[in-house]
Amino acid sequence: METQIFRGQVGQVTAGDIVNFNFVKPEADSNPGADLVPAQRRALNDLVRTITEEFDDEPWDVWRIVHAKLGVKSVQDLTRAQFDLAEQVLKDHLTGRREESLLRGLVSKVLRVSSEKDNRAEVELFCSRNFGTSQFKLLTREQLQATLGFAHDWAPPKSAYEHEPPATHPAKMAPSPLPAERRFTWHWLAVTLLLGFILGRFF
Repeated sequence: METQIFRGQVGQVTAGDIVNFNFVKPEADSNPGADLVPAQRRALNDLVRTITEEFDDEPWDVWRIVHAKLGVKSVQDLTRAQFDLAEQVLKDHLTGRREESLLRGLVSKVLRVSSEKDNRAEVELFCSRNFGTSQFKLLTREQLQATLGFAHDWAPPKSAYEHEPPATHPAKMAPSPLPAERRFTWHWLAVTLLLGFILGRFF
């Protein structure tokens, strides 16, 4: 950009009164191949720190993902034009690690509940019928949530004995009393025998 400075009053300018200055924008500011600025470097380091603290990953292992994706050997090789892509790679990695952690937690809960309820076979059959596999690690988040709900709500089927009404046993009938005439006959027979025994002793 060229700037002119006029000496004297405008309108009375002569050729010798004009001084020209040429301002050129620094090449580093307009060159997309320039190194990262400190703010960009800080943003990438903050993302790497979040990943390593949340999942106990080594920083170098995280940086290697960025290097492989962008085709560089170190963070010093990154340019300003590559910042957006490097940042997105780290954000995608963080999202993926969080999803993996969530899935592992769901699998752990399914295993714990199925063990407590002793219904592992029923849970695996449910997965095979609905999702085509009984391997929990191959299921999506939604499928694992459905599996956990099934395992938690499952109840053992009632046996056939529990469905049948209790058997009724015929009530024991009390012996019916003897008719009055039979009681009378046995009574007099006993008296007659007793009298006969007594009289036989004396006569």
